Amino acid sequence: MENPQFRARNMLVPHRDEAVDRDILGPGVMPVLDGTPGSVRWAGPPRPGSHNVDVYTGLLGLSGHQVAALSDAGVI
Repeated sequence: MENPQFRARNMLVPHRDEAVDRDILGPGVMPVLDGTPGSVRWAGPPRPGSHNVDVYTGLLGLSGHQVAALSDAGVI
């Protein structure tokens, strides 16, 4: 973590981790491309499935009632 080469090449970069509600040091984007270098904005969702409702209602077009029914039935 303290290797100066890792830091110089942005192989370790700070980013937000919602699970611990603070910035952490984690892996950067490799390889770094000149035209589209990429970046790390966050560590990911705080728990698996935390975006399921957004996906089911937004991308799949299900209603909130349909999502609740599937959840109650143990499907999701």
